Amino acid sequence: MGLKEIKDKIEYYLDKDHFENIHSGAFYGVLEVLFNFVSEGVEAVKDRQKALAWVCDAVMGSGKTTAIEVLLKYLADHKSSVPLLLVFNEKSLMKRIYDSLHKYGAGKRKYNLIEYVQTENINEVVHTLTKFQFVCITQQRFRDLTLGYGNWNDFRIFHEGTEPFHKDIERLVIVDEMPILFDESVFDISSKDNSVDWFDKMAEASKLTPSEIQFGRTMIMMLMTYEMLDSEESRTYTKPLIEGIKDSKMQERFEQILDKINIDESDFESTRKYKWFKKLLNWDGVGAIDRHSKGVSIICSRLIQYHKRGNILILDGTAKWNKVIYEKTYVIKEVTNFHNYSQRIKIHIKDINTSKESRENKDYDIHGKIASDFRELKEKLDTKVFPLSSKSDVKNYINNGVISPEQQEFYESQNIGEDTLPINLLNTRGKEELSDYNAIALMNIPIRNPQFYKIMAVGLFGVECNLEQNNKRQEQDNTGWFKDVQIQELFEKNLLADMMQIIHRTNLRKIKATSLNHVVLYTHLIGWGAKLQEALDIPKESLRYDIVGDKYNFISKCEEFAKKTRSFLEKQGDYFNNNSYTAGQIIKGDSFKNFIKKNWDDGYKSEKLTEIFNSYGIDISLDKKQNGKAWRSFSLTEDTHRQVYSVI
Repeated sequence: MGLKEIKDKIEYYLDKDHFENIHSGAFYGVLEVLFNFVSEGVEAVKDRQKALAWVCDAVMGSGKTTAIEVLLKYLADHKSSVPLLLVFNEKSLMKRIYDSLHKYGAGKRKYNLIEYVQTENINEVVHTLTKFQFVCITQQRFRDLTLGYGNWNDFRIFHEGTEPFHKDIERLVIVDEMPILFDESVFDISSKDNSVDWFDKMAEASKLTPSEIQFGRTMIMMLMTYEMLDSEESRTYTKPLIEGIKDSKMQERFEQILDKINIDESDFESTRKYKWFKKLLNWDGVGAIDRHSKGVSIICSRLIQYHKRGNILILDGTAKWNKVIYEKTYVIKEVTNFHNYSQRIKIHIKDINTSKESRENKDYDIHGKIASDFRELKEKLDTKVFPLSSKSDVKNYINNGVISPEQQEFYESQNIGEDTLPINLLNTRGKEELSDYNAIALMNIPIRNPQFYKIMAVGLFGVECNLEQNNKRQEQDNTGWFKDVQIQELFEKNLLADMMQIIHRTNLRKIKATSLNHVVLYTHLIGWGAKLQEALDIPKESLRYDIVGDKYNFISKCEEFAKKTRSFLEKQGDYFNNNSYTAGQIIKGDSFKNFIKKNWDDGYKSEKLTEIFNSYGIDISLDKKQNGKAWRSFSLTEDTHRQVYSVI
């Protein structure tokens, strides 16, 4: 189907300059997956075979969105009976594809080629969608339609031919970027997430009486509280909540009130929570009971079954790290990764405690220390560095000059109706402006609230999985957070996917480029540096370590011992001899010896220790004894020895 023809006439479908800027191997690899999906999908629809469920695993920078645009133009010219539903993560990208194809179609007098749907125009266009070969929607709308909110047939069916003698054809679905994967709700009785908020909104929309509202609220909180107490130390999943009032007048009145709820007049989120509550009320094993440091929550979650809506292809640049999500349902189609990471990436670990608690503690002045280090970093790298901050820290980093006026516009809040959302540490998808930067600094690791990973775990592994967390996550080399091995792996892979998404937004995404890119991580969890290095398969030499603000007094201790060692060595030597000595020989007692022993096996610290001692003119050599043990000894460097003992 047409791939060879496109290769022969690529300039017809794609601007020459644009094509020269993308990697042809990666681009054609994605395009081949798209063409194969369309070809096999058409046959599956025609023969009513089992629907296709594919994921295109093509790393960021492979030209996935460009390949979609080329595919649409080809189908418009040669396959007008192949309709597609296109799903986008951001309105701005959806509008860009729409504008390009609308212009292309207008040039060929095909005015019913493409349409897009958003909140502002849905009432005007929804009844006309069957006329258009291509229909574009957002991921939120795709989720809502899949979960039964809205008329799926309005978006699913294309009318081929002239009314009223048209033929109904089912659209193939192509999703650009990972879709919203979980249908979830969390219930607790804390002040931050009151378990009756949804009921209050729906009760008002349904015009319940004050007495009914008060009774309903009381029953919901009572049943939730009873379930949390009843399950303590006995089970990790819910029993039907209704058992607490079974066969009572309270049950009868409560169910009558719930039956009065008008779903049609309620908002999407409240309705979704209402449906989950009804399941909790009547079914066994609906929610997982999560006991955490701030209380107890009931987590309800399930993986959204998009593949049951028809033939679907998801283009996900992070699929490699999210295979656990896809592998049971989707066939993963891999595209060769042409990135040369080993030649193009340097990772800089900046050791400073950037936990939320530390950043919020003004006495620690974390933002000030990072700002000072960031200024030095920019001078050393001698390139533009984009500082990527969490939402809560943006104002601080603007005030202390880390975020420049030029960069500030990317962080500014925008109205809901606008095309793009402001950038932050957890929102870089579609942020093409970052490709102008050869360096990016993550002001903290993009670790999400633990509940985010627990929701995924319950949706994937069921309500009986162990949601307990480790207490030692804050330790320097420890990347562990969850006791359950499956959930820990899910957490690690998802966090790596988030970091990969971020670093591929820089100039690195330009596969054909050769420029060096710097990734800076401000974190006390330095073990993630090694995880990232392993995921990118780059040499250890590409990983640099530094301490911000002399955390642990490590640098001051190094300098203290280096000064004493220099003084000792100068006194022991002469013009002809430059002998080496052990730590125990240089400083009596165990202080120096234990300091070296404690820090030497840490690759980061041994490198820093060596660097500081070298700055004082001291070499550290590693000698092996006959028993195989390594012994570190200290001597003056050759240049220092000559300087110290030269004839005055």
